[in-house]
Amino acid sequence: MPDYFRINTDGFNKLARDLKKAADRSGPEVLKGLVAIGEAHAELAKEIVKPHSSSIPPTIKAHPLTTRSVAVEAGDESVPLAVLYEKGNSKGKNKNGSLKFDSRRKASKYTSRGLQSVLVFRHPVFGRDDVAWQDERRYPFITVAHRRLAKQTVETLRKAWVRGLEGSDIHVE
Repeated sequence: MPDYFRINTDGFNKLARDLKKAADRSGPEVLKGLVAIGEAHAELAKEIVKPHSSSIPPTIKAHPLTTRSVAVEAGDESVPLAVLYEKGNSKGKNKNGSLKFDSRRKASKYTSRGLQSVLVFRHPVFGRDDVAWQDERRYPFITVAHRRLAKQTVETLRKAWVRGLEGSDIHVE
């Protein structure tokens, strides 16, 4: 018995060609779906954060990054606290240079339900000569919007794929 094995990849080449055609054909529909998803996430995020901030909602925007991805971002130079509300304080950088965030920092705060452990971020108290820092309660809004719209997101993308592939040999269930 020979001590080798053989793998036939003829079918993989056809599959790769078919998937490339499917991506090209469905791309415009998927992009429309992604833009709709991004706008829905941005609108819900605005509603979530509105009771806690008047300056963050106008900065929440959705925009396509490529033909196959969309970003929902908040904050700008005039509203730098938006990222702190969402992610918490930076803990340095990852190996690739992106920021790490301390998203799990908690503190005990009195709330309408009594003393509770809540998500917080730290920031300096402005207008003081000494270096004083305080905890501020976090109100994640983009992450919460994403969780609430997860099923709708999947369904919107599925419908976009189906519309984009109508009339082709590829069928999406």
